[in-house]
Amino acid sequence: MRNLYPPMANKVWDYNPLTFTGGDDILPTKYSLPRAAFVYTSNVSTATGESTGKIDAMQDGKSDTYWHTCYSGCSVATNLPVEIMIDMKTINAFKGFFIQNRQNNTYATKVIVRISQDNKNWVDMGTYDLAKSSETTAQRNVMREFAFDKIVEAQYVKFSFPEKNLSGETMLH
Repeated sequence: MRNLYPPMANKVWDYNPLTFTGGDDILPTKYSLPRAAFVYTSNVSTATGESTGKIDAMQDGKSDTYWHTCYSGCSVATNLPVEIMIDMKTINAFKGFFIQNRQNNTYATKVIVRISQDNKNWVDMGTYDLAKSSETTAQRNVMREFAFDKIVEAQYVKFSFPEKNLSGETMLH
């Protein structure tokens, strides 16, 4: 059905057939999937035992908490690409993603996004620019939205960071 018809644009459930009114309010164009149940993993060591930097910060929706790769006493070296995978626990339909760099610190420059329904067969959704050296700190700090050409269905999303951050380090903050 999704491929046959365009997405709904209005809140049709508000229509009152007795008064022939309502149902005209516009639907918001974006929303977040319920990420509290998602499981986040990485191919590199992550911060542990600290009050900041834990991978759990990926799902709290706050810009003042953050995840970062391990930078001291790491059990696995931080090599590129750094990958973060999200298991959404069920197949979801979505048309893009939001991503935000750590505020006022090192900045990732690019991300490659792949999706999968089975964690074996991956579809490349594209390479997206993040922070640039020509941007101001305020521009680098902004949450960025990236839309796909169409609605996709997947359970797994993999974010691959193939380049050193703007500070020239392989670690991701």
